[in-house]
This record gives sequence, structure tokens and C-alpha cells, in this order.
Amino acid sequence: MKFKNVSFHYEDLPVLDDVSFSVEPGQTVALLGSTGSGKTTLTSLISRFYDATAGEIYIDNHPITDYDIQTLRSNISIAMQDIFLFSDTIEALLPIGVPKARKKTFVWHQRLQVLMNLFISLKKTLIRLLENAVLGFQEVSVSGSP
Repeated sequence: MKFKNVSFHYEDLPVLDDVSFSVEPGQTVALLGSTGSGKTTLTSLISRFYDATAGEIYIDNHPITDYDIQTLRSNISIAMQDIFLFSDTIEALLPIGVPKARKKTFVWHQRLQVLMNLFISLKKTLIRLLENAVLGFQEVSVSGSP
């Protein structure tokens, strides 16, 4: 990936000015900086939540704007600094993470969750029962003595 003379501003507020750098395949990069220095803006430009106001971003020597936006975003993961939850139902939110999710997929996930909750409940019940159980047969304990 390569940033070449990239600038960006939100309306009249300049955030990035003539930024250039390259990241080689397999290289790990950390973005560090004070609040407002442009870290989140850089990641937003890579994902094309915004487009640069000047300069060019390249992936595999092709301008990032040449890539289909859905394909691009489906190949990028970002761990944001702010964690937030969407206020809606799971059924409504599922297509955000899985755009082609169907009602059938949602129902399957619901059933799987119900089964998981049942297994957890059964495990807790079984543990509680075994903790208080006296093991043996016809008045004979596990060791074989009455």
C-alpha cells in the first residue's frame, strides 16, 4: 500500500497535508499520534469511508479508487479506538457485518444461540448435581464399602 502526497480535510478543516509513505506486503504498521493527528482519518481513507481531497492511495500499485468499494472493505479489518454498539435488533444488524445475510441465516444463528444457552445451563445443573451426589449402588459407595 502506498500513500502518495495525500491530503484530506473535513469541510474547511485540514486534517492531513501531503502525507506519503509505503507499507510492504507482510509488514506490520502501527499508527501512533496525539488526539486529532489523523490516525482515524488515515484508516478511513484506506477503507474509502472518505476519499482523499488530494494525492493518491495505491494498493498493489493500483489506485484505491479502481477497486469495488464492497470488495475493498470485505478485505480490510480495523480495530477502532472507540467501542460502540448499534441500538437495534440482531436481525437488523446482521447484514452490516454480513451483507448477504439472509433471514434463514439469522434464524439458524438464533437457534444455535438457544442451543448454546441450553448446553451452558445443562452443564451448570449437571455440575451442581454431581457436586452433591453420593455415588454407589444398593448402599455401596464408590470405594466398595457400605
